[in-house]
Amino acid sequence: MTAEMVIQLVSTFGIIPALFVWLLMYIMSENKKDKEDSRKREITLMEHISKSDILMAGIMQSIENVNGSMNTIQTDIAILKAR
Repeated sequence: MTAEMVIQLVSTFGIIPALFVWLLMYIMSENKKDKEDSRKREITLMEHISKSDILMAGIMQSIENVNGSMNTIQTDIAILKAR
């Protein structure tokens, strides 16, 4: 909102309506900035979650491998004890 528009509003409607319109325009522009920032944060968080999911899948695979190895060792120990 330009200074000329504010002066025209003040002269036409008075100071209170002009201030109200200015405040409305200000809040709308701030909300737009906040929405853009929120979108950027959301994209960053989604990327982080995707990376975490990939890492978690790798960790789960490693745990499954260790679990399989432990089962094999337990089986081998049971066979040795049986002899």
